[in-house]
Amino acid sequence: MTAETAAAVLHAARKAHAILGDPPGGVADLAEAYRIQEAFVSLMEADDGPTVGWKVALTSPVMQQMCGVDHPCEGAVLRDRVHQSPAICDTSKLGRLGVEAEIALTIGQDMTGDAGPYTAESAKACVSAASAAIELVDDQNADYAAITAVRLVANNSLNSGIVVGAQVTDWQSMDLAALKGAMLIDDAVVAEGTGADIMGHPLNAVIWLANSLNARGRMLRAGDVVMCGSFVRTQFPTAGQTVTCRVEGLGEASVKVE
Repeated sequence: MTAETAAAVLHAARKAHAILGDPPGGVADLAEAYRIQEAFVSLMEADDGPTVGWKVALTSPVMQQMCGVDHPCEGAVLRDRVHQSPAICDTSKLGRLGVEAEIALTIGQDMTGDAGPYTAESAKACVSAASAAIELVDDQNADYAAITAVRLVANNSLNSGIVVGAQVTDWQSMDLAALKGAMLIDDAVVAEGTGADIMGHPLNAVIWLANSLNARGRMLRAGDVVMCGSFVRTQFPTAGQTVTCRVEGLGEASVKVE
């Protein structure tokens, strides 16, 4: 089965709200999974516009433990799935909504392959702003005991959108790793974490992503938004609830579930 055929199967399953799975025949390895993801994203771009950012999934120990994976994964974020806070999420279009509390970093200049591999110093110079953010995940009623890295990657790491708070452009004066964050549902704190829960430092997610994309002949571009990964375990809100991600120094992002 070609990557394009596999992607068409996954795309149809997503539209039908079918339970998350692999295409017939499975996925051999991560390299094949990323080829399928690229074809899958091409199909989704016809509906939701071009890729304007990226998510880095499974960047915290709690999220890796939840999914039984020991390394990050990536996925594309499409233009029409980017929402400014406060936002509304219509769950009728999803299999099952999950929400994740994150720090988003906006890329200020192209991170080309010839400038890599990227380090903390070189990556920091490429980031123009930081924000509190929420990722909207459609896990398609996944069985988390059966999730694998290749399944996540092939399915675009389950991204269904992002909600981004106000941009903070003087973020370089902050220690992002030390920032405390919380997820609230209807104003009640349900989980807490820090920037250090994201690969030790949110910038490490940008470094990993930039180098990963470069290795596949791609790159982070100026204006791209990078969702650095959740610092808390995924939560599953219900209709009528409001979810807020609050990060000290970066403000908050919120979404009402309908």
